[in-house]
Amino acid sequence: MTKVYRIAEKNIALTTLYDAAPRMCREYLIPGGRADFSVVTDRADIEFERERSAREDEA
Repeated sequence: MTKVYRIAEKNIALTTLYDAAPRMCREYLIPGGRADFSVVTDRADIEFERERSAREDEA
């Protein structure tokens, strides 16, 4: 799902797999807004972050 949010005076198109980020950013939603840039997360990004977090927990 891709939606546009206004954060730090920039319109950001955020593409996510899960609804947690859109839920946290709902106050910044710009329906039909045009993005200045975009951020995309995919399964590989999420897996990388999980592995990194697990390594940090072990340290």
